[in-house]
Amino acid sequence: MSKFIERFMPYFIMGVGVAIFIGMAIILSYLAVWALLIGGTLYAVHWLRGKFGKGGQDLTKNKTKTTVVEYIEGECVEVESQRS
Repeated sequence: MSKFIERFMPYFIMGVGVAIFIGMAIILSYLAVWALLIGGTLYAVHWLRGKFGKGGQDLTKNKTKTTVVEYIEGECVEVESQRS
C-alpha cells in the first residue's frame, strides 16, 4: 500500500496544481467580465450625460486661468492664457 502512495503522490500534487490553475483562470475571466460590464455602464452614463448636457461640473474640462511670465530681451511680459 505504501508503494502505491509513493507512486500516486506526485500525480496527486500535479492534479491539485492544474486544478488551482484552472480555477484561478475561471475566477479571472469572471472578474474581467464584471469589469467590462461595470466599466461599460460607467462609460455609457458619462457619454449620455455629456451628450444630453446634464447640469454640473464636467471634471474632464476643468479650465483654469493662468498667468505666464515671459522674459523677452530683458523685459518682463505677463501673458494670460486659458488652460484646459
